[in-house]
Amino acid sequence: KCLQMYQRWTSLYISQMDFDDQFISKIENLSERYDEEYKLQDGSINGDCIKYAKIFFRELGFYEEDSNEINMGSLNDEYNDGLLKAVRRFQTLFHLPVTGEMDDVTWESINGKIDEGYLSKRENNKTVLMEALSNIPAGYRGAVHKNHLTEEKIEELLNTIEEFNIDDTKELKAFIAHALCEGLADADAIENREKGYGEQDAKYNGGGFMQITKDYNYLGFALYELVTQNFELIREELGGDSVNASDFILSPAHNSTKALLNQYEMILEKLNSKGNVDSMYTDIYDKAKTHVAEHYAWKSAGWFWMTNEIGKELEGCTDEEAMEKSLEKINPGEAGSSARAGVISQVNAVSDILEGFEW
Repeated sequence: KCLQMYQRWTSLYISQMDFDDQFISKIENLSERYDEEYKLQDGSINGDCIKYAKIFFRELGFYEEDSNEINMGSLNDEYNDGLLKAVRRFQTLFHLPVTGEMDDVTWESINGKIDEGYLSKRENNKTVLMEALSNIPAGYRGAVHKNHLTEEKIEELLNTIEEFNIDDTKELKAFIAHALCEGLADADAIENREKGYGEQDAKYNGGGFMQITKDYNYLGFALYELVTQNFELIREELGGDSVNASDFILSPAHNSTKALLNQYEMILEKLNSKGNVDSMYTDIYDKAKTHVAEHYAWKSAGWFWMTNEIGKELEGCTDEEAMEKSLEKINPGEAGSSARAGVISQVNAVSDILEGFEW
């Protein structure tokens, strides 16, 4: 019955209850773009295009069927909350305006990704990352903890690589090595330290795979998420078409804690005037390490890597130089260097596997 429904919806010839070649090609790769107009004359979105987008996002791991679809056994053409969230994730990942709407730019980007074989490349990269992380030998900080060798965590890592423009194998190796030394070998990716640093609350101790610490880093990451995920809601209040989301994202590397807090509170105030703000974003600062470790372990690491411009430092470097330069940004000094020496060799042991990553 499931096969018949899928074949009927995708206009495949229903000749047998079997996984024929044509069916397998469609369901595995979504290899053919959907050329129908996605908007109807009345301005509404073509229902078939909504179903098509849901299949695409489900393949990405961005979309889960709602209760109605589960009960019916098929995807429907409702633009539900799950699809809105999937669209927002896709727009964030590929640096599109984050509207949550299936606009022209988003629709063309979806079809463009399908044309270039993106889903097939993504599946390859997930396999490469899982194999590499699973085979890193135990060393100074141990191996990657089994809690982090899940499909969900590998998806988050892949999304992080794409969103924060980690763009070659040399940089990827350095990124993974520092994550392994910081939090990737720990069961919960939280720094087990009772007291905070200096006058800081202990909730601002290390959290996530790069162990971001101090209130200003949690503020910076919370601000990044608030702005990137909600900018279109308050664009008009912030200046309309003359401004971009990046204009309102401040880096802790170049701004004071007070400046970060003022910007965070200003954005939060404008968003609250539009309705309730999702606590997923505010809890980054309010709950800090526990929330980040649970929900943003890889993304917070990618944000830290980007906001400190570590990738730029590695341009033109050899593998060894990349490790040294990234170390200077993350944990400089003799103690940091000696602690990471063994971890670097651990990651070098899976270099051949990581070479299979398709950029």
